[in-house]
Amino acid sequence: MVGPGAQVISRSEAGSSVASPAVLRPQAAAFRRVVDFVTLTKPRVVLMVLVTTAVGYRLGSAGTPDWVRLLQTLAGTALAAAGTLALNQYLERESDGLMRRTQHRALPDGRLAPSEALGFGTLLTLIGLGYLAVAVGSLAAGVTLATTCLYLFLYTPLKRLTPFATLVGAIPGALPPLTGWVAARASPIQVAGSCSRSCSCGRSHTRWR
Repeated sequence: MVGPGAQVISRSEAGSSVASPAVLRPQAAAFRRVVDFVTLTKPRVVLMVLVTTAVGYRLGSAGTPDWVRLLQTLAGTALAAAGTLALNQYLERESDGLMRRTQHRALPDGRLAPSEALGFGTLLTLIGLGYLAVAVGSLAAGVTLATTCLYLFLYTPLKRLTPFATLVGAIPGALPPLTGWVAARASPIQVAGSCSRSCSCGRSHTRWR
């Protein structure tokens, strides 16, 4: 009698071991989708954007920086940059599918739908720009908007046409420090005054040469 009893228990244990992966499968799929959405934003590139923005903010600060304002600037910039990079992958999804290096990204591989990437990227970009405009100022939001437009609508299409696109890409690549700088200056009047003083110094230097 012990033998059959032991056999029944082993079968129930085997049944539970088979069922548990089925329970975990939806969780694994959900986690994979989260990872794909995060990867869509190219976090390492966003980090580099934030570093250069922080450097620009520090250079634009007169005296001790306003750390709360810096965090607000970085938060808005991170959202806008992440959304812009996600939209970049949306625009390049077909060409990414042709290259071995990029063909396993979420969009070419079919793990995310193009409409999902478009909606996700657009939402992040708009939230980032809106937050910058409200919390930091219209100048910082305007520079970030210019960065987004130049990157998506000028640099990205030109990449397929000419290697000189890298020269165009250098412009949006150089704008994040300017975002930090104008954010540190707080108001358009301060920025205009600083630019005026810089121009005056330049003219004085020219006269003495």
